[in-house]
Amino acid sequence: MQEDIRIFKEQVINDYITDLLTQVEPENINVDMVKKDLAQLLGEMPAIQLKYKSEVPLLEDGSKGKRIEELAYIEVTYSYDKLVGDISVPLPVTLPYRVR
Repeated sequence: MQEDIRIFKEQVINDYITDLLTQVEPENINVDMVKKDLAQLLGEMPAIQLKYKSEVPLLEDGSKGKRIEELAYIEVTYSYDKLVGDISVPLPVTLPYRVR
């Protein structure tokens, strides 16, 4: 039963992230929005981490251009209960999603 819940939560998160990335531009994605949406879907507040890649281009004159940051990954950490003997133990699971 606990494994079914883990699989269900993972599928809900996969579907949400897939829809999010097709409907919202990466620069408009924020932690609060993702947390709120997933909390409603999962019944728990997941941990969300947005990871960015950063580049500073060099211009022809040798100077540095404007820093460019792009969302590279979204990491979602949620929990599920696993039965260990007679005790239910909450275990964290982290799912990384590549944005670009």
